Amino acid sequence: MGVWALSDEEALELIELGRDDNVLLVAIPLDYRRRAITLGINKILKESETRKRGEKRVKTSKARYPLAKASEVTALRATLDCYDLRLANPKMPLWQIAQKVGVSARLTAEELKSNDAAAKDKKLSMTSGVSRKLKQAEAIIENVAKGLFPVGA
Repeated sequence: MGVWALSDEEALELIELGRDDNVLLVAIPLDYRRRAITLGINKILKESETRKRGEKRVKTSKARYPLAKASEVTALRATLDCYDLRLANPKMPLWQIAQKVGVSARLTAEELKSNDAAAKDKKLSMTSGVSRKLKQAEAIIENVAKGLFPVGA
């Protein structure tokens, strides 16, 4: 969309369709000074402004594929990375996927060598984090088939 001069046909078509809440028709006499035109347009816009301060300009998306909800891109990226790594390496332990993707705190070299309780707890936590990401990825993929994105579990 944008601002443009309507042809006679476009103006008649707009009038026939009726006033759209998102479009304002304005007649501008071209023999007026630019300052007078600008002042007049500003006055009209101020009077026709219906939204409150801080309110969104667009209430409904006109996107071809609108988002079902706002999502954090980095979290979606991590979810996709976990899913892709799992597909490529189905036998890889989930804690190793977490280690590669960086879903949670990574194991240090010392923790990787040792098999103490703290390292086991950390691996278990990493495993559950990746498991949640994989379930979320599968739910997102299912919902994409239904036309909803990004809707997870």
